[in-house]
Amino acid sequence: MSVRVLLAGASIAILASVSAQAADLIIPTTPEPIYEAAGFNWEGLYAGVR
Repeated sequence: MSVRVLLAGASIAILASVSAQAADLIIPTTPEPIYEAAGFNWEGLYAGVR
């Protein structure tokens, strides 16, 4: 009977540790690209005249 209790305790401990690791799972994602819309392009004068 002690072997049965030992196996039950070990299986509960293993299941508890696996579920704790799954809760902290990091899903790799690609970051969003940094984009700032330019108010002007580099054609023409600095005043914005084309």
